[in-house]
Amino acid sequence: MGTLKLYLDDPYLIEFESNVMEYNGKILVLERTAFYPEGGGQPCDTGKILGNREYNVIKVFKEGDIVYHELDSEFLGEKNVRGVIDWEKRYLHMRHHTAIHILSGILFKDYGARITGSQIYTDKARMDINYELSKDKLPEIEAKANDIVKKGLDVVWYYIDRKDFKEDMVRIREDLLPGDEKLRIVEIKGFDLQADGGTHVKNTAEVGTIKISKYENKGKMNKRIYINLL
Repeated sequence: MGTLKLYLDDPYLIEFESNVMEYNGKILVLERTAFYPEGGGQPCDTGKILGNREYNVIKVFKEGDIVYHELDSEFLGEKNVRGVIDWEKRYLHMRHHTAIHILSGILFKDYGARITGSQIYTDKARMDINYELSKDKLPEIEAKANDIVKKGLDVVWYYIDRKDFKEDMVRIREDLLPGDEKLRIVEIKGFDLQADGGTHVKNTAEVGTIKISKYENKGKMNKRIYINLL
């Protein structure tokens, strides 16, 4: 049985309780978790596991359907624990991730560009774009992105059957999608929807001002931009 992934339904959940499924040294598997494991360009959450003692969660990763928590010291074998997420870091990741969706939606709809890769950090994010994007287009794209932020559009997430998946629901290569029969969709109401497994804010107004801070020309159809949130 896989780990119940609480972060998929409620990315604002900061604390949770869980039974311990298994452990080996500093590696812990819980029945359910709100810790996001590294994946899809989004870093993992960090925080604390509280049992008979306090452990720092320094890395979270997923293999198959199981989420593993790496602790800073050997787990002592408690049967039940409480998890507490580093909310400041998580919320920065959420804001940057939604900002990427706003930009990728604009790039796809207005320019026919797809994203070939992205990486989120706490203080910035980067996007690789399969498009002959000239630097003089950046102010226009940035203005369009901030218009979506200012509109305060709701962001929702839900699941669809794979048979109902449409090509315009993906901004990356379709072969990078998981092979699950159910696909998770993140929708910015009235603007964009994408297949995605990460955490997001509930409204575009939470993103803050998007600033395209750096542009790199990696080739004719390979451009990279960096963004910061103000």
